Amino acid sequence: MVSLNSNSEHTTIRGGFDSPALRQDDSPLRSQEELSDSLGMYLKQMGRTSLLSADQELALAVQMDDARTLFRHNLLRVRFIAEDAVVSLHEIVTGDARADRSLSYAVTDEKVKRQTLSRLEPNVRTLQSLLALNNADYEAIRDRRLTLAQRSEARSRYLRRRESIVTLIEELGLRLPAIEQHYENLLWMNRRLKILRERRSELTLEEHAEYETILRRTQHSSCGLDRRAQELERAYSLYTSTKQKLVEANLRLVVSIAKKYRGRGLAFLDLIQEGNSGLMRAVEKFEASKGFKLSTYATWWIRQAIGRAVAEQSRTIRIPVHVVGEMNELQRTISDLYQQLSHRPTHREVADTAGLSDERLVVLERSLSTSYSLDNSSAGEVPTNLRDILQEEDTAPLGTEVDANSLSHRLESLLDQLDEREQSIVRMRFRF
Repeated sequence: MVSLNSNSEHTTIRGGFDSPALRQDDSPLRSQEELSDSLGMYLKQMGRTSLLSADQELALAVQMDDARTLFRHNLLRVRFIAEDAVVSLHEIVTGDARADRSLSYAVTDEKVKRQTLSRLEPNVRTLQSLLALNNADYEAIRDRRLTLAQRSEARSRYLRRRESIVTLIEELGLRLPAIEQHYENLLWMNRRLKILRERRSELTLEEHAEYETILRRTQHSSCGLDRRAQELERAYSLYTSTKQKLVEANLRLVVSIAKKYRGRGLAFLDLIQEGNSGLMRAVEKFEASKGFKLSTYATWWIRQAIGRAVAEQSRTIRIPVHVVGEMNELQRTISDLYQQLSHRPTHREVADTAGLSDERLVVLERSLSTSYSLDNSSAGEVPTNLRDILQEEDTAPLGTEVDANSLSHRLESLLDQLDEREQSIVRMRFRF
């Protein structure tokens, strides 16, 4: 079964192509039959997953979005996570972080981008002010010297402000990975707090200080933090399970797209693996409320992931992505001309049709040539490396080198019989 590693934004398939049996390997022991068997097993597993109807897909997407929203809100209700989110937003304001990598908006939608960035700085100032006021009210809630009414009023203010903080951060569209990284840390804090609470009467000074630090960092009581952790675990489990179902139901789409990229330097299994990573990114960013099907939205992400992998991994010497695009266009032009002219097009015909200068065409044609490693194994009964087969043109045969060394030693012994002046004359005359 395909499983997701949901602790990171860019998830990898486990038990599928990330397993050692499915990784691309240059070892000669990995035969074509093994690759075929691995592909067959994967396709068989994929075929067991039933397709989703449009209504089922929509229901799962809505359920995933609701679970993700609940998970985000519960994370942001924890003090140190909210403070870290505000720090991330402030870094965008100061220019220390890129907005398109931290905020969730369409890069091509300039109107939404301008609206988001225009309210970013005032909202960050408001958030910083609300956090400071909540820190003061939290201390008032814990202050036993205040009356019960005063502490109750402080608690009401604190809860209202906390929800305002969550709402403001959500309006700015901070991406989930920016705060998701704190999830495991929060669960660890809750487990640690439980241990300390069970033996609170016998805590050392250091343990008591740790207990108080956790309470202040989270601004939760020990029981309240336990409830928060349980809510987070339920929401996260629902979020990952629905995401898993949506991914598994669309794996066929990845295979169909990956077939079009065969013969470009990457194994078919690697193409599918890269496409799967694009599919999972698409599922994470999918918004069912916009009315599009997931397959329509995911197609672009899958093609993008596979295309980038082909550009970056298929060659021994990496070629920039924009040059790869020019090379693909050149190959299509050559193929079209070959069909039209019924012969291989000339250099001039290709240059005129593609609109390229002679110099640029020469560069692209050189880039189209395939590079091979000297350590590649050659086919045959006895595996040998290309390094052992190819002759080095600049290297003299071994016998010639031995003869030259022997002659050099004999000349040196004869020169020793001459005086210094005669030796200099002979050396300058014959240049040795």
